[in-house]
Amino acid sequence: MAETTTLPDNTSDFGDYVSNEDEQLDLEELVEPWHKYDITETSNVFYPIDLGELLNERYLVEHKLGFGGGSTVWMAHDLHDKRGVALKVMCLGDWGGKRIPHAG
Repeated sequence: MAETTTLPDNTSDFGDYVSNEDEQLDLEELVEPWHKYDITETSNVFYPIDLGELLNERYLVEHKLGFGGGSTVWMAHDLHDKRGVALKVMCLGDWGGKRIPHAG
C-alpha cells in the first residue's frame, strides 16, 4: 500500500467540524434532528445506536447509511456469517410496530 505524505488540496470533507455559521446550518439540514430521540417530543423515537455497538450479539455497527421518517439504516458486520449487511432499525411508536410487506 502506498503511503500518503501530504494531504489532498481539497480537505473540506475531512472531519466532523464546521468552521462558520453557514456550514453549521448546511450540516443541520443534512443530519437527522435530535428531537427524534426525545420521547417527550414524539412517540416515534429512534433507537440511539452507537458506532461499534453490538446488536443481537451478532451485528457490529460500523457506519450510518441514512435515515427516514420511521427508521435509520446502518452498515454492520455480521459476526456469524462474516459479511457486511445493512440493518434497518425501526423507531418506536406507530411505525415501529408494523411490518410493511415487500413489494416485488
